[in-house]
Amino acid sequence: MNRTQHSDLFTLAAYTSVLIGFPAVATTDAMWDIALARVEEIGLGIVCATLISVVVFPRALGPLLSARILSWVASAGTWTELVLSGADGGASTDGHIRLAADAVELRMLTSHLS
Repeated sequence: MNRTQHSDLFTLAAYTSVLIGFPAVATTDAMWDIALARVEEIGLGIVCATLISVVVFPRALGPLLSARILSWVASAGTWTELVLSGADGGASTDGHIRLAADAVELRMLTSHLS
């Protein structure tokens, strides 16, 4: 499953077709006006969200990503030591799943770096 911002495009397209298509079935002459209004609403929402995130709440992703990577490497080191020493007490599966989940989360964060 693609959980990036690019997958939202298809979800919004599906919602928009349903929101526009079903109510406009009875009034086919106004369908173009309804579709155009929906495109304008989405465009205005994108512009407003971009301005708010850049001007009002600017946050750099670099320090957050760096801290997450350092935390992940430390957890991987600890888990590796426990597994190799044999003192994990059966927790190796939980540690492995947690490390994998953290790696996926880091990958999702890197998709926003550009």
